[in-house]
Amino acid sequence: MSKSLSKSRFIELFSESPKARLADTCKLINGDRGKNYPSSNDRVESGIPFINAGNLNGKNIDFSGMEYITEEKYSTLKTGKVQKGDILYCLRGSLGKIGLVDFDEGLIASSLVIIRCDQNKLLPDFLLCALGSNEVKQQLLKANNGSSQPNLSAASVKEYKVTCPSINEQKEFSEFIKQIDKSKFILQKMIEKLELLKKSRFIEMFGDPNSNAKGYDKKPLRDLFALQMGKTPPRKEMKYWTDATNKWISISDMSTYDKYTTDTKEKIADCAISDTGIKVVPKNTVIMSFKLSIGKTAITSEDIYTNEAIMAFVKKNEKINNSFLSYALKMVDWTSTSSNAVKGVTLNKEIIGNKDFFIPPIELQNEFEKFSNQVDKSKLILQKQLDDLVGETK
Repeated sequence: MSKSLSKSRFIELFSESPKARLADTCKLINGDRGKNYPSSNDRVESGIPFINAGNLNGKNIDFSGMEYITEEKYSTLKTGKVQKGDILYCLRGSLGKIGLVDFDEGLIASSLVIIRCDQNKLLPDFLLCALGSNEVKQQLLKANNGSSQPNLSAASVKEYKVTCPSINEQKEFSEFIKQIDKSKFILQKMIEKLELLKKSRFIEMFGDPNSNAKGYDKKPLRDLFALQMGKTPPRKEMKYWTDATNKWISISDMSTYDKYTTDTKEKIADCAISDTGIKVVPKNTVIMSFKLSIGKTAITSEDIYTNEAIMAFVKKNEKINNSFLSYALKMVDWTSTSSNAVKGVTLNKEIIGNKDFFIPPIELQNEFEKFSNQVDKSKLILQKQLDDLVGETK
């Protein structure tokens, strides 16, 4: 089977394969909703995983934020107990969220159902893919009871019809996906290592910007830059958002890694600019998120506009290299700027402006930019390969 095929294309190959009801290929098991259902008082720091919809990530079970119950409580429950190879499927709220269990013991919350395959007919890895297909999503929409709270029943999910090729074909498909996932993991780790290399080089050249161990001159950021916040034009005014052409950046448009901005999910109209007084952020300006997700940075590749969660550092002093600035801002410990530096998860213009910022020689900054550009070229190649693999499993 060709390894260049995407997951969606691979599923298309099975379009002529027989369809089977989940009821005929799997056992569906609801959670125990009786008097012994775990209450908030039954949660403990460690024990038996008590899995809810938030733990399903579309592939497996995410243990970040996992809740637990005791062995004693677990033993009082008659149903809803998972085993390795089960697929968990969300019936309420986030309909259709899925995850494959790869551990031996756990309990589902009442919003989930266990789908346990007859592995002589249907393999869990293959079914996980089939449940995420458009074919099944259309059946989900029909099965939703139409109430204000999205809701399915295990009985309706049993009636889903899924592609059911031969076991050998299913095994071949599962192996294909595993190899893709392995390659994706390796590429992601290589990208992370390159980013660590850049961080190590920065520390080697300039030291920790929070301690300024090398004793460089320092000035408050407000003396070096005109700090400029954006705005969000009123959403109810459709004229501000309809047929708009001016790029408008929100935090979701910014990468985990510093890089030039290339596009935005939303755009604003000329009248939004004139009516709200939002200021343009000039090309080649460093921007930083300072609300909710603090410290994401980027460099504008053209004149753009931003929302109010992003600060633009418009230069007053030309002896600041953008690549150096973008990376240095990322490494600042904003939470320790002052006793009132962070209220919840938000900075403000005054706190940022008062922050002392160190200024190494421009020659050193330029040297870091050259190194950073070389690392970014390597990252770009790896990221392209990773994006191609991600496309293959969509």
